[in-house]
Amino acid sequence: MRLEAATRRDQAPALHDIADAIGAGGGWIVNHQLYSNAMAMIAFAIPGDALAGLADRLAAAEIPLVGRPAAWPAGSREQQVQLVVTFLHEGPDLARPVPAFG
Repeated sequence: MRLEAATRRDQAPALHDIADAIGAGGGWIVNHQLYSNAMAMIAFAIPGDALAGLADRLAAAEIPLVGRPAAWPAGSREQQVQLVVTFLHEGPDLARPVPAFG
């Protein structure tokens, strides 16, 4: 499942709140990738019946989902989720060095 969110919050505290929201629903982070200071991808596993609560916790933290699904998976079966968060800000993108390919 792929979810998207957007926020005007600073990246570091927002990512901390996302991790807390996932953990509060009984989920755990499997992987993550930061794309400058403009976007992040968090891959996680969480029980299906905890997804609606996760969406509510994210909205309360000012990280609302964009295009929230009409229906969430039922039951406690583990769901693999990718959350892509766009950080809306006025500042320049943070330059990150990219290693050379050989």
